Amino acid sequence: METNRFSPPGVPVDDVDDPAAYTPLAPGNLLQVEFELKFRDLLLFNVVHQLMSPLVQAVMLLFAAAAFARAHDGHGLAVPLMTAASFYGFGWVVQIGFVVLALALGRNRTLLTHHVVGVNVDALRTRSRYVESTYYWPAVVKLARRPGFVAIYMTRNGAQVIPNRAFRTEQRRREFLELVKAGIREAA
Repeated sequence: METNRFSPPGVPVDDVDDPAAYTPLAPGNLLQVEFELKFRDLLLFNVVHQLMSPLVQAVMLLFAAAAFARAHDGHGLAVPLMTAASFYGFGWVVQIGFVVLALALGRNRTLLTHHVVGVNVDALRTRSRYVESTYYWPAVVKLARRPGFVAIYMTRNGAQVIPNRAFRTEQRRREFLELVKAGIREAA
């Protein structure tokens, strides 16, 4: 069997894109999920992440407030409010456009691939064709449940994104989330 040092252990070179070729992450995983991370998953994560960002919201509201002040003529609120709302909405259209462009032009092949994520007593473990990582619970910053995905943050802006389709059932998703929450809680 021909392998190379960049393939997961024991996986032949020709099989690195075959999800069936992956071995479990480690014995002792309490729960493990497998999925293909797709462009739309990254897009949804980035857009929601920015919508939830107080800094990005503050900038958008600042532009809207400036538009309101500029449009306010002292006679009514309808036109300035509509102008502010338009600037706010247009700002988000531009921001999302930049996100789409950045993701489309970025080199995301190491992200847009098959992933295995396992929860263990002492850590969160991830594996893809390109990376194998262990994040011990003290390194996990937070867990975010959002429509369409779960994000496990290792830094303020960096997270392991797990689309909801990775979980066979809603019960399985809840179990996974409870295990991650317990790991974060016990490490605190």
